[in-house]
Amino acid sequence: MASWPASTAPSRRLAGFWELPEPEQLPQARLQGEVGDFRHTIVNTQYCVQVLRATLRHVPAGFQWLSRRKLNEIPLSTTAKKALLCLSKAER
Repeated sequence: MASWPASTAPSRRLAGFWELPEPEQLPQARLQGEVGDFRHTIVNTQYCVQVLRATLRHVPAGFQWLSRRKLNEIPLSTTAKKALLCLSKAER
């Protein structure tokens, strides 16, 4: 997971929120398939988000591995929460 620094966040509202990485951010990841998908709307724009499972040998610079226990202790974006819910459902 990575956090949006205030200087690089897509908007000031997202600064400080933690987000899951996108495949383009981790080209060395081995994709293992889709675990789910969901829709997300921001104002008048609808997004279709595909959630993928992947493995990494090493955590790249700028990213941090967090245990699931820590996820309740950090500010997560709504899309990260929805993606993690897809993962939880797929693991049942």
